[in-house]
Amino acid sequence: MLTTTSLAQEVLEQHRRSHSQSTFALDHDAAVDAMRLALRKNNLTLCLGAGASIPNQIPAWIELLSRLASEALSAADNAKFIKIVKALPSLSPLALARFLKSSFTIEASFYRALHGALYSSINLTAPNPILEAVSNIALFCTANGYVLNIITYNYDDLCERWMQGLIPGLYDVIYDEETYRESGKRIKLFHVHGYVPLENAELRYRRNLILSEDEYHNLYTMPNRWSNHIQVGSFGYSTCLFIGFSMTDPSVRRILDAVSVSKNSTPHFCVLRRLERSGKLGKRDVEFHDVMTGLALRELGVSVLFIGEYAEITPIMQQIIM
Repeated sequence: MLTTTSLAQEVLEQHRRSHSQSTFALDHDAAVDAMRLALRKNNLTLCLGAGASIPNQIPAWIELLSRLASEALSAADNAKFIKIVKALPSLSPLALARFLKSSFTIEASFYRALHGALYSSINLTAPNPILEAVSNIALFCTANGYVLNIITYNYDDLCERWMQGLIPGLYDVIYDEETYRESGKRIKLFHVHGYVPLENAELRYRRNLILSEDEYHNLYTMPNRWSNHIQVGSFGYSTCLFIGFSMTDPSVRRILDAVSVSKNSTPHFCVLRRLERSGKLGKRDVEFHDVMTGLALRELGVSVLFIGEYAEITPIMQQIIM
């Protein structure tokens, strides 16, 4: 009887034979060298996910939706909503967001509720090593005349608050067509999924929010939208480092898949925490999970930098400018 070996099994076995370590991983030093070179060629893009804002008590996706539910629903319905979300974690967050958005009869009320949900527990004095490292990279670029693009998928304005302390007025914040056309500084921060600043949260910002399922669908039908243009250009022609990402966002994966020139090339990098062993998952299970994750993202042109603790992210970023 013929037997076949999957690509994942082959990679795992090859790794076991050639490494004393037990986990599929990319050479961190080689990755840092590639990003360091890209930065000095004005070709590095930093991409920030929700993990970059959580240290300052900005809620993660499900918590944000739970806070919105408390504003959109009656007390009884909100209790049911929370119970269902906890019992069925596989429910689509995008579909849940669509339901909650439809519960607001006035769009402006939804934006105000989103602002409240986003910042109700904000702690501006808490340390944030990731945003501090991003700001230090921006400072390095400013001092040396390099160009740096930062794409944030977060609604909050924490990144610009950090940069304001180091390079005040030396960066552009871009959140719509107008600010995109007017930008001309070397350091650019793109809010591609919308902008909800802590202060002066004007209602005009609500037009660019990407939160619910229907808004994600609209992205697919608008290839010339400024935010799609930025992502296509960055993913297709620069080296990207994804930080604070789970790499599950459907819009990001769609664009990465579309612009991947070669399925064997890995021009981008993402930092992911290694899956922990548990009573249900043993050493081999965790290894195989890392292989699956690494190979799936390699298909999108992304190499994974696995870490054991989140504190390991900052040293990787610091080495880019050393």
